[in-house]
Amino acid sequence: MLPTTACQPGYVTPSKLFNMMGYGLENQYLFMLAHYLYIIDCRSREKFNESHIIT
Repeated sequence: MLPTTACQPGYVTPSKLFNMMGYGLENQYLFMLAHYLYIIDCRSREKFNESHIIT
């Protein structure tokens, strides 16, 4: 699991989202279906460069 850091209420960090997708949800198989998951990253380029996860 990747380490998580604190963020604003109602949001999750990229690392926490990655952990939830891989380990923390009951219906994990849904994340394996390409048409079932659509994530839009709205961070600035600077924020993205600070904390994106290379996959």
